[in-house]
Amino acid sequence: MLEVGCSNLTLDQVLETSGHVEKFADFMVKDLKSGQCHRADKLIEEHIEKVIAKKKDMKQEEKDKLNRIANDAGAMGKDQLNAVIKELNIKSPETGNDLSEAIPFNLMFETQIGPTGT
Repeated sequence: MLEVGCSNLTLDQVLETSGHVEKFADFMVKDLKSGQCHRADKLIEEHIEKVIAKKKDMKQEEKDKLNRIANDAGAMGKDQLNAVIKELNIKSPETGNDLSEAIPFNLMFETQIGPTGT
Protein backbone atom coordinates (compact mmCIF):
# COMPACT_ATOMS: atom_id res chain seq x y z
CA MET A 1 0.00 0.00 0.00
CA LEU A 2 1.21 3.50 -0.84
CA GLU A 3 -0.36 6.59 0.66
CA VAL A 4 -0.58 9.56 -1.67
CA GLY A 5 -1.33 12.91 -0.05
CA CYS A 6 -2.98 14.71 -2.93
CA SER A 7 -6.11 14.58 -5.05
CA ASN A 8 -4.39 15.16 -8.40
CA LEU A 9 -3.65 11.56 -9.32
CA THR A 10 -6.21 9.63 -11.32
CA LEU A 11 -6.04 6.39 -13.25
CA ASP A 12 -5.15 6.96 -16.89
CA GLN A 13 -8.26 5.06 -18.05
CA VAL A 14 -10.47 7.62 -16.28
CA LEU A 15 -8.65 10.55 -17.89
CA GLU A 16 -8.77 8.91 -21.34
CA THR A 17 -12.51 8.24 -21.03
CA SER A 18 -13.24 11.78 -19.86
CA GLY A 19 -11.35 13.24 -22.82
CA HIS A 20 -8.69 14.96 -20.70
CA VAL A 21 -5.74 13.13 -22.27
CA GLU A 22 -6.79 14.06 -25.79
CA LYS A 23 -8.22 17.55 -25.26
CA PHE A 24 -6.65 19.03 -22.13
CA ALA A 25 -4.30 21.37 -23.94
CA ASP A 26 -3.57 25.05 -24.37
CA PHE A 27 -2.16 26.61 -27.51
CA MET A 28 1.34 27.96 -27.07
CA VAL A 29 3.43 30.31 -29.20
CA LYS A 30 7.18 30.63 -28.97
CA ASP A 31 9.46 33.63 -29.37
CA LEU A 32 11.39 32.67 -32.52
CA LYS A 33 14.70 34.03 -31.23
CA SER A 34 14.69 33.50 -27.46
CA GLY A 35 12.50 30.39 -27.39
CA GLN A 36 10.33 31.74 -24.58
CA CYS A 37 6.82 30.26 -24.63
CA HIS A 38 3.52 32.04 -24.08
CA ARG A 39 -0.08 30.88 -23.95
CA ALA A 40 -1.55 32.21 -27.19
CA ASP A 41 -4.95 33.19 -25.78
CA LYS A 42 -3.48 35.03 -22.78
CA LEU A 43 -0.99 36.83 -25.02
CA ILE A 44 -3.85 38.07 -27.21
CA GLU A 45 -5.90 39.18 -24.19
CA GLU A 46 -2.94 41.06 -22.65
CA HIS A 47 -2.02 42.68 -25.97
CA ILE A 48 -5.59 43.92 -26.50
CA GLU A 49 -5.76 45.25 -22.94
CA LYS A 50 -2.57 47.26 -23.53
CA VAL A 51 -3.77 48.57 -26.91
CA ILE A 52 -7.09 49.76 -25.47
CA ALA A 53 -5.38 51.40 -22.47
CA LYS A 54 -2.81 53.11 -24.70
CA LYS A 55 -5.17 54.47 -27.38
CA LYS A 56 -7.43 56.90 -25.53
CA ASP A 57 -9.04 58.20 -28.75
CA MET A 58 -10.07 54.75 -30.04
CA LYS A 59 -13.54 54.54 -31.59
CA GLN A 60 -16.09 52.55 -29.60
CA GLU A 61 -16.63 50.15 -32.55
CA GLU A 62 -12.95 49.26 -32.60
CA LYS A 63 -12.89 48.87 -28.81
CA ASP A 64 -15.91 46.56 -28.96
CA LYS A 65 -14.30 44.48 -31.71
CA LEU A 66 -11.08 44.09 -29.73
CA ASN A 67 -12.98 43.22 -26.55
CA ARG A 68 -14.93 40.53 -28.44
CA ILE A 69 -11.68 39.05 -29.72
CA ALA A 70 -10.20 39.07 -26.20
CA ASN A 71 -13.30 37.43 -24.75
CA ASP A 72 -13.30 34.73 -27.44
CA ALA A 73 -9.55 34.02 -27.37
CA GLY A 74 -9.82 31.17 -24.86
CA ALA A 75 -12.21 29.27 -27.12
CA MET A 76 -10.32 29.84 -30.37
CA GLY A 77 -8.68 27.07 -32.34
CA LYS A 78 -5.17 27.07 -33.74
CA ASP A 79 -6.04 28.74 -37.05
CA GLN A 80 -8.11 31.47 -35.40
CA LEU A 81 -5.35 32.24 -32.89
CA ASN A 82 -2.75 32.42 -35.65
CA ALA A 83 -4.99 34.74 -37.70
CA VAL A 84 -5.59 37.10 -34.75
CA ILE A 85 -1.88 37.21 -33.85
CA LYS A 86 -1.06 38.05 -37.45
CA GLU A 87 -3.91 40.58 -37.85
CA LEU A 88 -3.00 42.44 -34.64
CA ASN A 89 0.74 42.10 -35.35
CA ILE A 90 1.38 40.67 -31.89
CA LYS A 91 5.03 40.18 -30.99
CA SER A 92 6.77 38.66 -27.99
CA PRO A 93 6.06 41.05 -25.08
CA GLU A 94 9.58 40.79 -23.63
CA THR A 95 11.67 41.08 -26.78
CA GLY A 96 9.43 42.30 -29.60
CA ASN A 97 10.48 39.27 -31.67
CA ASP A 98 8.19 37.40 -34.03
CA LEU A 99 6.21 34.46 -32.70
CA SER A 100 5.83 30.90 -33.97
CA GLU A 101 2.56 29.40 -35.11
CA ALA A 102 0.34 28.24 -32.23
CA ILE A 103 0.88 24.62 -31.22
CA PRO A 104 -1.15 22.56 -28.75
CA PHE A 105 0.60 21.86 -25.45
CA ASN A 106 -0.93 19.01 -23.45
CA LEU A 107 -1.20 19.92 -19.78
CA MET A 108 -1.52 16.31 -18.63
CA PHE A 109 1.75 14.82 -17.38
CA GLU A 110 2.39 11.16 -16.79
CA THR A 111 3.10 10.15 -13.20
CA GLN A 112 4.89 6.97 -12.29
CA ILE A 113 4.65 5.41 -8.85
CA GLY A 114 7.11 2.96 -7.38
CA PRO A 115 10.20 1.33 -8.81
CA THR A 116 8.33 -0.28 -11.73
CA GLY A 117 6.36 2.83 -12.66
CA THR A 118 2.96 1.20 -12.34
